[in-house]
Amino acid sequence: MTIGVLKPFRRRGIGTALMLQALKFLKSKVMEEAELGVDDSNPTKAMELYKKIGFKVIKKNLTYLKKIR
Repeated sequence: MTIGVLKPFRRRGIGTALMLQALKFLKSKVMEEAELGVDDSNPTKAMELYKKIGFKVIKKNLTYLKKIR
């Protein structure tokens, strides 16, 4: 359910390779669409990767937080 690349290994194409392989696997299983979620404050530039391989933003979700004291 989760794919990530450790910080020392980022920006080497590993994430792109992982995502493309995952999409290839899904296609082999006759899947026609893939959906993913990402926090828009993600500091890892993941959103740039997703856009680069063809994902498009279709909606944004809100997250609510209330501290209970």
